[in-house]
Amino acid sequence: MKRKVAYSIVATALATALAAPVFAAEEYYVGGSAGRTDAKEACDGLDSIGFVGSCDDTDTGWKLFGGYRFTPNFGAEAFYADLGEFSASGTILGDPATANDEANGFGVSAIGTWPISDEFGVFGKLGFFRWDLESSATIGAVSVSVDDKGTDLTFGVGASYSFNESFSIRVEWERFNDVGEEDTTGKSDVDFLSAGVVLSF
Repeated sequence: MKRKVAYSIVATALATALAAPVFAAEEYYVGGSAGRTDAKEACDGLDSIGFVGSCDDTDTGWKLFGGYRFTPNFGAEAFYADLGEFSASGTILGDPATANDEANGFGVSAIGTWPISDEFGVFGKLGFFRWDLESSATIGAVSVSVDDKGTDLTFGVGASYSFNESFSIRVEWERFNDVGEEDTTGKSDVDFLSAGVVLSF
């Protein structure tokens, strides 16, 4: 239900932006951002296999992106995101055990923006993320590793502030859905809260 509500909010935002009047010319932009990632289900289910120890489902992530604004209200963006590393360390039935997951990938999103003032605006985004998840685990003397890939939805909301026509900053929250495979690496939604800079030209 929460996911359906989030999709509805983003879809409404994009529709509103498309219907809004056009006030400026199109432009290209590039940028980068960094912040906190949270793999929502990364630590779920460890107790059921006898794991005793600690699990860290948060890390620092970063992103590089570039896009094109067809109007001040609608654009498209491509990006590369490194969602960080999530790990667990402890024992399983007395044997030392560790696990590590590293997630990254490329994506594209449609972005709807509506200006609040000449400097400040808010936006919503909806797109696809091509993820790559490298997972490794060690129990005693046995080690295994798996590298899975897939494509799933991503969406988010944010706000931006422009200091001039060329330079702005933005903060945003994004959700990357279903990163990983249930039967091999395990699957988790990953949230990414970040701040970054944008150069327009």
